Amino acid sequence: MKKLWSTYSYTILLMIISCISAIFLGFTSDKNEQDYLKITINAGDTIWEMADQYSMDSNMSKKQFVNWVVSHNNIEEKHLYPGAELVLPIKDHSYENGTELASAIGD
Repeated sequence: MKKLWSTYSYTILLMIISCISAIFLGFTSDKNEQDYLKITINAGDTIWEMADQYSMDSNMSKKQFVNWVVSHNNIEEKHLYPGAELVLPIKDHSYENGTELASAIGD
């Protein structure tokens, strides 16, 4: 056993540290995990209108909400196209109670 330890001590320590790190990261990522709501864009919808409607649910300011939506949905232009889908940084409750949330603003 002593020969095994002296030969592979660094490998054994690396494996133990890796396992402990994986367990630790597994527990911490569950606390920060957030479900996202996916909506379909209708004609005339704007990101700022979505921020008015949803920013309080996301615990973000309207500007932070708009910046998050633009960066996470890879929006490069100022226009939103009807039928396109956007992911919003709010919890999707549609599966918790068996009903779907409204898919767009202004319906």
